[in-house]
Amino acid sequence: RGIASAEDLVAFAQAVNEGSSLTPFMVDGVVVLLNDIDASSIRDWTPIGTAANPFSGNFDGKGRAIKNVNWTIDAARHADAGFFGYTRGASIIGLNIGAAGNRITVKGNTAALNAGVIAGNAAGGSFTGCMNYADLVYEGNPSGEAVCLAGICGRSSANISSSTNKGNVLSPVVCRAAGFVAYNEGKVEE
Repeated sequence: RGIASAEDLVAFAQAVNEGSSLTPFMVDGVVVLLNDIDASSIRDWTPIGTAANPFSGNFDGKGRAIKNVNWTIDAARHADAGFFGYTRGASIIGLNIGAAGNRITVKGNTAALNAGVIAGNAAGGSFTGCMNYADLVYEGNPSGEAVCLAGICGRSSANISSSTNKGNVLSPVVCRAAGFVAYNEGKVEE
């Protein structure tokens, strides 16, 4: 049990988004990364959690890394984009994404976009000890305050602590952009 491979990661995302059981990915009731994950086989990423089926559980990355992240996300299909798309009341601990030179590219048009490497939209909950090294690149047309881009969370009402962003946030349009959280209603602490 737990997440041990890129295939497991994709299956976990599918299970969350379909509202299926997460038991195969859990150890003692917590979704756990069992080792570093080589994500080089993944090109088009489907973010974990949607507004209809958010990730609301506990996720422990154990300080392990999801490496070789060079993903594309279709904004027209996923207006909440990132490793996690939409979380609600979730506890995310010790998740490390990417390395220098890795990137998540969000392409396509949508009326509103919340994109962050760790999570697009975090409704409550907490993010503790998370690290991002991947760049977030937006390649869409909508601009303005409806587009929120950040290294950790695009839009957040969660508590974020002991986390680090080393990635760049790149956009050709004027929007809300930040290293940590583009639109924050939560609490950010060192």
